Amino acid sequence: MSLRYSEIPFPIHWIDTTQGLQALCNKLQQVTLLALDTEFDRFRRKYGINLELIQLFDGESVYLIRVGAFSDILPLKGILEDASILKLLYSGSEDIQVFKVNGISPKGVYDLQSASQLSGFSAMSLAGVLQEVLGVSFDKSKQTSDWSKVELDREQIIYAANDVIHLIPLYERIKTEATKYGTQLFIEEENRLLESVVVSETKPRLKQHQRENFNRHEQAILLALMYVRDGLGQVVNKPPHFVLSDVQLEDIVLHRNDYLGESQLKGYSAFFRRGHDFLKKADREIRDVLNMPWPPPRTVVSRDDLPRLQKVVLSNEKTEELVAAYTLYLTDIYSATVAAYLCSGIKRYIRDYLAGSTQFNFPPYRIQLFREYLSKRDISLKDVIASSV
Repeated sequence: MSLRYSEIPFPIHWIDTTQGLQALCNKLQQVTLLALDTEFDRFRRKYGINLELIQLFDGESVYLIRVGAFSDILPLKGILEDASILKLLYSGSEDIQVFKVNGISPKGVYDLQSASQLSGFSAMSLAGVLQEVLGVSFDKSKQTSDWSKVELDREQIIYAANDVIHLIPLYERIKTEATKYGTQLFIEEENRLLESVVVSETKPRLKQHQRENFNRHEQAILLALMYVRDGLGQVVNKPPHFVLSDVQLEDIVLHRNDYLGESQLKGYSAFFRRGHDFLKKADREIRDVLNMPWPPPRTVVSRDDLPRLQKVVLSNEKTEELVAAYTLYLTDIYSATVAAYLCSGIKRYIRDYLAGSTQFNFPPYRIQLFREYLSKRDISLKDVIASSV
């Protein structure tokens, strides 16, 4: 089905049949540049990470693929994993993850968010970058709407199309600016890192305040209850916190000796008033957890279970001086915006390095840049330690 809207200067093709998807895949084998975006539900309305819509733009037409119409999206695998087809995304980490959940590992990706900052543009959001770079603005109010519907409304379709039609001209402008700054290799490194991103864990975890306010035994019970809640969420295909909130789980733990069973659960959530079998399952599993013996199974990771690192205390003054000098050095070579991006996370890297870590949440190319700077100026990172334990 082909659609036309005055707000979108390209035809929009709605893809919801196997024949239509295969025809699209055949057509896209001929392209070398493709704008790509997704709309998905990540524990917002349903359980898990659910891909709902894929938007593609080849420079001539927009293609909206309703994922729910297919048993899988593997016909797209050949296109998305073909490194010779450059795929333009904006802030594409979650898009890559949701494809990997569906059995596809995109190759040949180009993230316009990191590339825009490495090209001297300061805005962070897509709307901001489009306004700054192209002078384009559009309504983002439909971003969190329900994309699982069999038929999208007019505003959703226009929003979905807008998310991809500007990416190609944005890429052309960014490519020009990156050449001016000489940051193309940095952008390539960022894109390689994007391809290798791993799917974020969705298993239950205790929050910091729960580790601080509950003793070891209570933590074990609370985490086990979170796993029960997770299973209940899967049964009803809803985010677990829809079934039982954190506050309700914490209340059960704190007053576990006075747990009232089914009557208490009915007061917590409407889900428990809909089906007797579901209610009994929840009550049975919760009682099993509350009867957990002590010491519990090793389900709660404590700081004692983590790899021991040297504890270091940085000198704030020396650290700030070092980072400021390095930022100024990069600013002179590139620009203030590029320098700010390259220095993002550098204090954490310094702390982790001095603590003896070998794993850093800091891109390797940025580590190399920083170490080259230190070497040129004969600076030792040990100078920024105030004390060590």
